[in-house]
Amino acid sequence: MPHISFTKRATSWSLGSLIVIATVVAPLPAHSAADATAQKLFESGVQLKNKRQFRPAINLFTQAIAVNPNFAQAYRSRASCLIEIDNFDQAMTDANKAISLDPKLAFAYSDRAKIYNERGKHKEAIADLTRAIELSKDKPMYTFYQDRGSLLKESGDDKGALADFTSGLKLNPKDCWLHYFRACIYYKHGNYKDALADASEAIRTQTADEKGAFYQMRAKCYDKLGQPALAKKDRDTADAAVGFVWGEK
Repeated sequence: MPHISFTKRATSWSLGSLIVIATVVAPLPAHSAADATAQKLFESGVQLKNKRQFRPAINLFTQAIAVNPNFAQAYRSRASCLIEIDNFDQAMTDANKAISLDPKLAFAYSDRAKIYNERGKHKEAIADLTRAIELSKDKPMYTFYQDRGSLLKESGDDKGALADFTSGLKLNPKDCWLHYFRACIYYKHGNYKDALADASEAIRTQTADEKGAFYQMRAKCYDKLGQPALAKKDRDTADAAVGFVWGEK
């Protein structure tokens, strides 16, 4: 959606931004008792964050930072939680701090991209997502491509968006939103067979609350391909469902 994944990925930014991505916790060397305490607080905060208990998680990340003011991961994780509760100013401060402490922290750039997007600074958001992809080239997150692709599409760069959605699908072939977003671009440019294939794959990998948009897209493809009966069947299914619809101008 997908937020940019940023939040619930039923928005074009996924914008998420609609799946909670579990943070991978890499244990830090415990050089002191204070470091060990900060790490324990951080890991407890991550557990709450992954349960979407953002305010309690923020409290634990704040405690970890108080113990270790140079804990880049704690700033980054607190920024991520602050984004979820729409505190974008403080989130920007934390994301910038995380990057200053660890310029190679890819997720800090992706978090800052979400904030830039909220502020309408799409060029800056795209630049940060590009940096996140560069930093994680050995093991990139498919959401980085999804989010950048969404922004590129909104900026009119359909070719770049298509490339990003395809790259994201290579990493996660079962992501329904990547298939849907790519179907929208294929449809816009008259590539109805490929759009149909992606819409069908989105339906196959869907979750229940997302199916309306996917069936609607496939119905449009069937219309263009001269299969009105199948189009009507999908349109009836779409009408009975609730789903986000991404513009395919």
